[in-house]
Amino acid sequence: MLTIGSVLDGKYKILNQIGTGGMSTVYLAMNEKVNRQWAVKEIKKDRPYNFALMKQGILREMEMLRTLYHPMIPRICDVIEKSDAIFIVMDYIEGRTLGKLVEEEGAQEERYIIAWAKQLCQVLAYLHSRIPPIIYRDMKPANIMLKPNGDLMLIDFGISREFCADHTEDTICLGTQGYAAPEQFGGGQSDERTDIYGLGATLYHLAAGESPNKMARSRLFEKEEDSLKISEGLERIIKKCMAENPQERYQSSRELWYALEHYQELECKTMKRQKKKLFLCGGLLAQAVFSLGVWLFSGQRIRELQRENYECCLQMASNQEGEEKILLLKKAADINPKKEETYLKLIEEFLRDNNFSHQEDEIFREILNKKGKQKKTYEMMVAENKEGYEKIAYETGTAYFFFYENTGSKERSIKWFQIAREAENLEEQKKVRASVCVRIAEYWKDMGRRKKTGDFEISHGAYFQDLRTLYQMQREQKENKVMTLKVCQEMFMQMIQYTAEMMKDGITAEEMKSVLEDGRKEIEEAKKEAGLEKIIQILEEELKQAEQKIKMERS
Repeated sequence: MLTIGSVLDGKYKILNQIGTGGMSTVYLAMNEKVNRQWAVKEIKKDRPYNFALMKQGILREMEMLRTLYHPMIPRICDVIEKSDAIFIVMDYIEGRTLGKLVEEEGAQEERYIIAWAKQLCQVLAYLHSRIPPIIYRDMKPANIMLKPNGDLMLIDFGISREFCADHTEDTICLGTQGYAAPEQFGGGQSDERTDIYGLGATLYHLAAGESPNKMARSRLFEKEEDSLKISEGLERIIKKCMAENPQERYQSSRELWYALEHYQELECKTMKRQKKKLFLCGGLLAQAVFSLGVWLFSGQRIRELQRENYECCLQMASNQEGEEKILLLKKAADINPKKEETYLKLIEEFLRDNNFSHQEDEIFREILNKKGKQKKTYEMMVAENKEGYEKIAYETGTAYFFFYENTGSKERSIKWFQIAREAENLEEQKKVRASVCVRIAEYWKDMGRRKKTGDFEISHGAYFQDLRTLYQMQREQKENKVMTLKVCQEMFMQMIQYTAEMMKDGITAEEMKSVLEDGRKEIEEAKKEAGLEKIIQILEEELKQAEQKIKMERS
């Protein structure tokens, strides 16, 4: 067990214990170098469970989460294995699970249940839309974190799987009794509808104040005294979600979301009123035909008003800062999601402090994932504006690569820089820079991995040369001093850690010393500018360490 105040792997200082379970203990830790808090899950190897299977699940979860970027899905940044335990370092999520919420407060109000259900439908829709689709398979209140702002986070991807269309059954039976669909325990393959079942069981738990496995499956909803204290519409939705036959459930999370949006229409009284309304439809048809003509005539004017409103929003936003500016830019995106100016101005606003925070990232992706006409996301719509989308891709890749959470996220930048490097309308210099950044990000994905021969997966020599190329580009473009300093920092850090490997790959000590000398000049120039004191202090310390490492390797 970790002790409070100890430092894991030389960088994660343990602040306190924040959770414990049958298989793991969770701690709050601080990476003091980058001033960021993380959650560290400790899984002991001497517990009475199949650790080999557990480790396999952990590694699978880490690889899966590497590819997922959604505001409701946490990131795993590190897995550290020691002789007695394995440690998973992940996003620290402030709040409590919905399971804990029900345990402390009992059954929840319907309005909250509906709102949470819609959020969960959105994250399931994201998972199911991956190629291949990802089936979560462990939806339950204990795996859903409620943040203080009311947003949810879906945690614990240990038993998720990629959907294989050519399989008829799951290869392993996993899931939580009461929440897991029947097909998870044999007799079929889990798919989107499996997660629909788990969500239905979760909604039952929230509404009833107890888990579904506390009652025999055949008695759920059967008697009047067993009915939930919720509307008939929501009860119908939960019943359909938990149908034993997958064909009788909602067939997708989007279909379920629509039902939740119109749950009141599923009540008997409402359904009767809908039938009466059908008799009025005939009389309204002639009016609809007339209205269509008016609509066609006024279409041009509507488009003109839309353009005027869009430009007005942008103009107002240019005179604002902070939340007010972001709200106006959101409104502009709602008016015309195809215009690239909105997204470029958002990125510009986010980077005013040279930091693209996790919260800002959530706002940006929320806008891109928002649905518009024909159920297309805003990103899909702006992508139809090819030239504008390529500009967005380049600037978004830059924001992630250099500025995400102060340190940058190479992996999050890959998607955007891949679009930029293949662009038809970007300047050649930006396309080349995007290509170099993709290669650097790809190195990061395989950093530290070794082949069966014991050699590293990547060429540290090629990595060094690409970093050097990127540095020269930064020097020539003079876009942003902080970006140039961050490239210097990347070179220093990698030399500190992989000097021997770089030399083995053909990089000479003289080449490395030349890079350090360039970095030293960069630091001296940066001292002339205000607001860069913190990064300069870090760079000077890392420069000394890199010089010592080169000297040590040569001797």
